[in-house]
Amino acid sequence: MGWVPQTGETVTDASGTHFVLADQIGEGGQGVVFATQAEGAAVKISTARDTSGRREVLERQIADVARMPLADLPVAAPRYPLTGDVVGYTMTMLTGMTSLASLTLELGQPFDENWYVSTGGLRKRLLAVEMLADVIAALHARGLVYCDLSANNVLVSAAPDRGRLFLIDLDNLRPLDESPRRIFTPHYAAPEQGTHGATQASDLFSLAVVAFAVLSAANPFYGELLDSQRPEAYQDAPFAASAPWIDDPDDDCNRWPHALPRSLCISSLLHRIFTDTFTAGRFEPEHRAPAAHLAVAARRARYAVVECAGCGWQSYASRRECPSCGRLVAGTYLRLYVDEGSRMRPHRLCPLVALSDGTHSHEVSAAALGLIEGPSVVGITVSVHGDDVTVGLEHDDLEFHGSERAGRSRLLPAGSTLTLSRRARCPLILAVSPGCDS
Repeated sequence: MGWVPQTGETVTDASGTHFVLADQIGEGGQGVVFATQAEGAAVKISTARDTSGRREVLERQIADVARMPLADLPVAAPRYPLTGDVVGYTMTMLTGMTSLASLTLELGQPFDENWYVSTGGLRKRLLAVEMLADVIAALHARGLVYCDLSANNVLVSAAPDRGRLFLIDLDNLRPLDESPRRIFTPHYAAPEQGTHGATQASDLFSLAVVAFAVLSAANPFYGELLDSQRPEAYQDAPFAASAPWIDDPDDDCNRWPHALPRSLCISSLLHRIFTDTFTAGRFEPEHRAPAAHLAVAARRARYAVVECAGCGWQSYASRRECPSCGRLVAGTYLRLYVDEGSRMRPHRLCPLVALSDGTHSHEVSAAALGLIEGPSVVGITVSVHGDDVTVGLEHDDLEFHGSERAGRSRLLPAGSTLTLSRRARCPLILAVSPGCDS
């Protein structure tokens, strides 16, 4: 390893701006990322031994990334290379961010329920998975490969109740038609990355690994098999090349009993995605779910989460009792259906919104309603009044249907329905009920 940067040291970029290194907020195989004293700026510093060769490569990569279509995405694109003896670059960064790795546990560490709740619980983790999957889907749609996705190069809001996300370490981003690069983080890499390099298919595998690790607090490929070996036996190769999935239905040699039970954190749709990706998709990339599918599954799961009014544990609405304290979990639920003329079917993107006890105002994203927007754009707001709710329209592509058109807010009593028109899409039927049997 080359120079190891320390908090408090000063670096200078090509624009002549000086930055004092603050807390370390990310780390990858090629460098570390620091917050700085300058609001809205961070610094990545290379830890490679060959600083002269790395500087030339990095400056070329920064120039390449500057020409890519990234302006509308939540990514920390490189700004200027560093000067002097330091190899690295500055990037634009929101304040109050921390590594997504803070929502995972160290390898081999047993599950801690208090830690899981205090770091935002299930709902924040599902939102992080949803937003990350949306970003990867957007990069892939633009013909790009991220190459080295891990929880270390994703930043999320440090506050447990905040939900922003930024993708960092973009210097390895490359067009799809470029030769694959052999760069990976063993914890998160697809099996083929150790020999064939990174592709969009390996991005999808790494995305699923990150999602599983964030939700369950366990790496999907670090189980009893790897835990029983010396680290040097597996740490330089993708974990997925060395051991089967810890939940593999046909191979139990790598089970890991110290994680959160999957039924408490992974919905049935997410479980199907993980099963396909980590079993058949482990060595056959065509079985890996597209990033957009993972985003939809995380979004559906997030809206079905309720919070126990007694202990704050978050779980899926289908559970009658809190799995942590045993308290009965009751609440009001908004169900969404699509009107297809001859029949109504549950809305594929968001069939259920759990309106949990103690929370009186909820936002449903435009993406959940089938509008082409990111997870931070609000589609409707829902205010709870006992068993009834009030629906407010927040998106310009929504209006109340037929005789209900006037105004942007409507009361929806329990047992009744409300119809929304969505531009260029089938009408959406909303129904409220006091219980959940899904």
